[in-house]
Amino acid sequence: MTNIVTRDGVRPVQRTDNQVIVTRRGKIARLESSLTPHEAQIEDLIFLRKVLKKANIPYLLIRDHKSRPILVVDVELRSVVEREVASGCANEPMYAKTVDSPGLSPLLVAEGGLSSLADPRIVRMYRRRIAPGGFRYGPKFGVELQFWDFEETVVRCPVENSLTRRVLPRTEIVATTVKLYGYKWATIEGMFTPHASDVTFDIDMVFS
Repeated sequence: MTNIVTRDGVRPVQRTDNQVIVTRRGKIARLESSLTPHEAQIEDLIFLRKVLKKANIPYLLIRDHKSRPILVVDVELRSVVEREVASGCANEPMYAKTVDSPGLSPLLVAEGGLSSLADPRIVRMYRRRIAPGGFRYGPKFGVELQFWDFEETVVRCPVENSLTRRVLPRTEIVATTVKLYGYKWATIEGMFTPHASDVTFDIDMVFS
């Protein structure tokens, strides 16, 4: 067991594959020695997938214009998501950064919340990590959790994504699956087919 410090005092946490520590600023983090930031991002994505599936919470995997992985959940299920994710992250240094209001500090998910906003629509989830040399994996490398409003005829998204506008007819949401990172994901038709802005070949050298 490892003791970590929260607002409620000292709380024991089981050790995972990576040692959990408390930094001098009181933040909880993993000591990361093997994963790149992208690999850590995908590991966190798969971790959140398992939490949602265990709780039978439906979700979609999509991406933004920079290919950041995004998990989409119906906004009506947000309170359930918050409860289940907090429970699933009880022994993890998982933080949530509210994208709707960039000035808000990230929250430790194990303390029971995703955001201090009453109606957050985008939170960026990440397990805080510290690599050799002090490099920190923060919200820049997080997985977004977006809450969409699925109305009777339209779907309202908090931001535009790789294949979606802010408002689109429900008829444009054609469900399919995609095999990524060793798992099958529910997604939207066309989301992970190559787009005009995608680079689908190796680049050996760049001149400027």
